[in-house]
Amino acid sequence: MKQAILLFLISIQSFAFSNTFKCEDYDNCEKSKDFVKFESESTKLGIITTSFDGYAKDFSVKADHYSSFLKNIKVIVKANSFDTDNSSRDEKMFDETLETKKFEDVIITIDSPVRVFDSEADYQRVPSKIMIRGKTFPVILKAKVIKKENNIYVSGNCAISLKKLEIPDPSIAIANVRDQFDLSFAVRLK
Repeated sequence: MKQAILLFLISIQSFAFSNTFKCEDYDNCEKSKDFVKFESESTKLGIITTSFDGYAKDFSVKADHYSSFLKNIKVIVKANSFDTDNSSRDEKMFDETLETKKFEDVIITIDSPVRVFDSEADYQRVPSKIMIRGKTFPVILKAKVIKKENNIYVSGNCAISLKKLEIPDPSIAIANVRDQFDLSFAVRLK
């Protein structure tokens, strides 16, 4: 009986991850294996569509790790660290779209348990929340969590609507920005 109780306690034992990730600029973020990224499209003059993306240069990930799952996952992105490799786009994003002087962080939280697999796994649909511009909204993330060589690898993605998140349309007179933004991420927790 004592052995059964001891095994149970060991199996539910947890420890916390808290990792900070930084990169200098867009090019270094693009090359990094640890990233938070967004992608969208812009249509100029109604005829030419081009894609653009941006990376977070400063973000952290916190999570509680139990033997077979992660829980209380929180990704905190410094809103003024997003870099699209276009200074005028970044300035508008900081000043108007994200209002980074007023709202310093974009925060994604996953409160429910997310299973950790020992080998390649399919994406899990995970109810999550995103706090942006001081308001919290529900989102569904597709997440994959794999344990390899004492590291936990977390990756995933989701699509968000600027309108649903009450984010001002970043379009300008000659360029219409698509409402859908695709978020993706990958990190190694150690």
